Amino acid sequence: MAHLLSKSSYIRSLQCIKSLYLYKNFYRLRDPLPVERKVRFEQGHNIGKLAWQLFPGGVDASPYHVSRFNESVEFTKKLIAQKTKVIYEAAFIFNDVLVALDILVLDGDEWKAFEVKSSTAISETYRNDAALQYYVLNGTGLPLKDFSIIYLNKHHSEITDDQMAENIFQTTSVIEECKTHTDTINAHIQQLRFVLANKKIPQIEMGNHCNQPYTCDFKGLCTKNLEQISTGLFEKFE
Repeated sequence: MAHLLSKSSYIRSLQCIKSLYLYKNFYRLRDPLPVERKVRFEQGHNIGKLAWQLFPGGVDASPYHVSRFNESVEFTKKLIAQKTKVIYEAAFIFNDVLVALDILVLDGDEWKAFEVKSSTAISETYRNDAALQYYVLNGTGLPLKDFSIIYLNKHHSEITDDQMAENIFQTTSVIEECKTHTDTINAHIQQLRFVLANKKIPQIEMGNHCNQPYTCDFKGLCTKNLEQISTGLFEKFE
């Protein structure tokens, strides 16, 4: 069960379609990942697991390797069919998009979805992230009662091992906002299919979007004349 996009690659495309194109075709030409960004990734992972304490006793559906997400998708289907009360890292594919949700909780005959963020506020990027995940979960036919973002309470932004999860996090439902994005997401996925099928790098000038909301890891490559070297790139990496 192949997929064209992941949650992170879709969010990358909202920042810059050229960045997504380079990521999908010339992954090895990325700039080195700064140490501080690696630390933030690890912190985000740890905070996500800490939030599991809000819904203890769940089953972890994450794959043992990133290349085995298809198995995670099938395992998630099995857990849902068994009406497992809490599922961590539940994986879904719809319309060529793969997402892994932090926490999925059964509530009666419906499900509540929770995405965890290591921030004290809900940014536009987080809202786009949630909208995409809602789109995929809803598209699979999952009876979804609510979709919420779990994020840090600003009064407990310094995380220590002995803190209780309920004192660290706050939760905001965004399901009504997510519902309004369906048509936009559909259209954007169609656009990305067309762009990624083309053997020509999108011509997008560098600008403020190269650093917002994240510093693009293809800035080094984009400083070169990609129009002239694109043919050579394809020949080298095909």
